[in-house]
Amino acid sequence: MSAPLSCPEMVPVNEEQVRVGGRALWLENLVALGAGALAPLRPCAYMQNVLPRVPTVAKLGRLEVPYDVDSEFSMVDLGDVAAAAAAVLLEPGHEGRTYELCGPVPLSHRQVAAVLSAALGQPVEAVAADLFGWEARVRSAGLSPYAIDALMRMFRWYDAHDFVGSPSDLEGLLGRPAGSLDQFVHRELGGRTAREGVRDLRS
Repeated sequence: MSAPLSCPEMVPVNEEQVRVGGRALWLENLVALGAGALAPLRPCAYMQNVLPRVPTVAKLGRLEVPYDVDSEFSMVDLGDVAAAAAAVLLEPGHEGRTYELCGPVPLSHRQVAAVLSAALGQPVEAVAADLFGWEARVRSAGLSPYAIDALMRMFRWYDAHDFVGSPSDLEGLLGRPAGSLDQFVHRELGGRTAREGVRDLRS
C-alpha cells in the first residue's frame, strides 16, 4: 500500500493499477491535484465480508475463495473504519493526509478458517476455488463483464502481492489497538452458541 499523498501532482499510474485500483485511485489523484481539504481513507478487506459465508461454511466445512488461501490480508473491522472516519471528520489537522486503515495482523484464509473453526466448534478447511469456474458462475448470475474483469485482476493481484499494510494509521486515529478477527467473530456470534449464531445469520 502506498505512502500518504502530500504533493499537488498527479500520481503516476499504469493500466493495471487503474483496473485494480479503479475509481478510488482516480479520486485520490483529484485530491492530489488540489482538493486539499479532503483526507482519503484506504481501508483493507473488511472483516464483515466473512459473515455472509458463515452459513455455507458451517454446512460444508469449507471456506472457498477464488485466490490463493495463503495470500494474506490485513482485514479490518468496519466499526474501526467508521470510528476512524469520525475522527478525521471531527478533529482538525487531517486535511491533505491519506490514511491506510488496516487490521492488526495479516491473515491468510487458512487462518480465517481456523478462527471460524474455533467459533463454530467444527473443522473448517480453506479451499482455493478455480478462478475460471468462479468466473462462469458469476457470469451466469448476471455480474457485468466490467466487474468480472476487475475482480479477476484483483484476485490475481492478491495471489501475487497479498493485501496487507500497517495498522499504525488506524490505531493512531483510534487511540487504541485495532480490533482483531477473533474479537470480531466473538462479537458477531455474541453470547450465543456458535450454532445459534449461524441460525441468526440465516434469518
